[in-house]
Amino acid sequence: VSKLSQLEFLFGGNNRLGPGSLVIVTTRDKQVLIRYGIDLIYEMEELDEDESIQLFSQNAFKSNNPMDYHQLKLSQMVLSFANGNPLAIKVIGSSLCGKTKSYQESEVKKLKQVPKQDIQNVLKWSFDGLDCEEKEMFLDIVCFFKGKDRDHVTRCMDACYVSAHSGIENLINKSLISVSRDQIAV
Repeated sequence: VSKLSQLEFLFGGNNRLGPGSLVIVTTRDKQVLIRYGIDLIYEMEELDEDESIQLFSQNAFKSNNPMDYHQLKLSQMVLSFANGNPLAIKVIGSSLCGKTKSYQESEVKKLKQVPKQDIQNVLKWSFDGLDCEEKEMFLDIVCFFKGKDRDHVTRCMDACYVSAHSGIENLINKSLISVSRDQIAV
């Protein structure tokens, strides 16, 4: 869901859901859930290395693990820029399935320079949902502040933007950036 009205439609009114129903709602904007009063929120984390290799292998090679040196090398190349993102890993793995070794290696080298359009479209959807100031803040963070201390980034953004604190919170709520141990991650 991306709007409060979608949750109101889903859960509003009588008898929409039967007794004991369990509903899983996904969103890229945590504030939508909070405004509706949903308090049980699970935030997805990046896949660890083992999970990433398994997901990639399942989609690229139809097995749970790389079976030979070529598959292991290819997995490591993809994971070096997919950063535990399940969407990226699945899209890339699926696009390589059934292809020759030389095609796979060539395509992975190309992906480092030219990302897959499917992945770009999902990320663009999130980016397009930002207001003008949030877009500029996001681009500044991506270009200059990855891995920097959150307080330092907020102070720098305060010098340039009217709503630095709320803008950073919105970027976090929309899963475009994250904070781990007070460090900004993209």
